[in-house]
Amino acid sequence: TQSTWGTFGAKIITMMSSCKVDLFAKGSSSKLVFLPTFESDSQNFQLLELNNDALNHLKTGALYIKGKPDAEAVLCTDDKTFVVRKAETSNSLLLVAMDEPVSAVDESDSNKENALCTFGVGGIAMSHLELIETVPQLTQLRELLSNSMYKGSEFEPAVGHKKTFEELLTQVQASRKQIEQGLNQLHTFELNGYVRMMDQRYAGEVVELILSASIENDWALSALKPAEVSAVLSRTQMLEYPVQVVRACLSQYGTIVDGENDTFALEEQKLCVFFAEQALLIKPEYRFDEFMQVWRRMCKDLIEPQLSMLRGVALVYSSGVEQFVKSFLVSSLPQNPRERFAQIFAARQKWTLEDLQPYIMDIIPPNMTPAQFLLKHTRTSVSKINNQDVVLYGARL
Repeated sequence: TQSTWGTFGAKIITMMSSCKVDLFAKGSSSKLVFLPTFESDSQNFQLLELNNDALNHLKTGALYIKGKPDAEAVLCTDDKTFVVRKAETSNSLLLVAMDEPVSAVDESDSNKENALCTFGVGGIAMSHLELIETVPQLTQLRELLSNSMYKGSEFEPAVGHKKTFEELLTQVQASRKQIEQGLNQLHTFELNGYVRMMDQRYAGEVVELILSASIENDWALSALKPAEVSAVLSRTQMLEYPVQVVRACLSQYGTIVDGENDTFALEEQKLCVFFAEQALLIKPEYRFDEFMQVWRRMCKDLIEPQLSMLRGVALVYSSGVEQFVKSFLVSSLPQNPRERFAQIFAARQKWTLEDLQPYIMDIIPPNMTPAQFLLKHTRTSVSKINNQDVVLYGARL
């Protein structure tokens, strides 16, 4: 915490000030005294190696360590997550007891360069904890929020296990900003002080109602106001449709165009993806021609559906002479890279880079490029597709 650092930091500054000498300058010297409380194994000490960014967060009290019995401990700054791992040290590190008085010899000597500082050694460290920046464990958000899915106001009395943001901040192994970004990607909303995730079938119903109400009330899909939509839906459907729920739907399938007046525009491409998701909720696998027919019918007067819209949502594959489409959501895949790739290549043996990218971007470590990550976990081959050489990615043997 900030107060702990303040006390610790003040002692360091006091010690260095009392020496009045650069300990690493040429000609300087120091005296070491092994204290009666000296511990050779130093079980009461842990050294933590920090970069400047993490150190600055520590000084301001914005540094957290989170852990679970079945997972590695992580240290989080405001915007980054680090795995905490033990590293053995080849040279023994002497630990100065900060609570012991530190004296300076020959303080009256006019030649301060010859001053001798005395340090009390309280222990020896043979290892330290190091930080390795890692991918935030944001799949934990979905796991924690799935028990309190919002399915409509009529089901709210029976909903339990709701989570506040502060509870998520404590339990999810990610920084505050990463958690906020993860919640935005899940299109969550806050209702009565709790963070909620919307059931996709219910979201489908709300979007359909919004589109119907837009026709009945002559609303432009490029200028929808959550408060107005909420009031109309609640009145006509005889059920409560909170403003937060409507805003979450408009945000997921549209873009805010006027923040000051809380106005959204629905986007045709996002709506096309939405209708594909809804079709796959009804039936998770189709023959290709059947799916395209259903998808076009659901999109009605929107833009023509394109297969590229299905990346990260569904998989097109061949079996014999026929093609099929099946649900394959990136959100359903495990966070662990090895397990993720195992499921990816079990679903389809060969992938183009464009098809594969949506399924891996959320698990690439901060210190790796996508190319380096793929080189580590996949093997490549070249095949002719439409008379062009195309690089394909497959499982490592």
